[in-house]
Amino acid sequence: MKSKALILLLGMLSVCGWTQEGTGIMYNDGKGGAKDQKEAISTLTKSSEQGDPYAQYILGGCYMVGQGVDKNEREAVDLWTKSASQGNADAQCILGICYNEGKGVVKNQGEAIKLWTKSAAQGNKRAKEELEKIELK
Repeated sequence: MKSKALILLLGMLSVCGWTQEGTGIMYNDGKGGAKDQKEAISTLTKSSEQGDPYAQYILGGCYMVGQGVDKNEREAVDLWTKSASQGNADAQCILGICYNEGKGVVKNQGEAIKLWTKSAAQGNKRAKEELEKIELK
């Protein structure tokens, strides 16, 4: 998952006009001004549509829990799938959890293991933990 340091860095970069995603995070977190989820979702959506894997990952999380948008597990999975296909380890991990639990997709432990393996190979600790749980069963 994104660390606070990364979120702060992205926020700082967005102040310089470098990332739409960072601007979306700042609006969503209320950094540098009032919290404005509508603007955050708009900015993240633009970045996501331009293929930004981190914006897709964050926007997917918003859809999964209904933060600033109507809750929609299928849309969350679609966004995480796009992000994961671009190599985002966090998206691969969370998508694996969706497949393992059947959230927004048909439950498929084999697909979950594939995603966690890709994510773990990039150093994602949560993916490694999920794989260890499977091995212990």
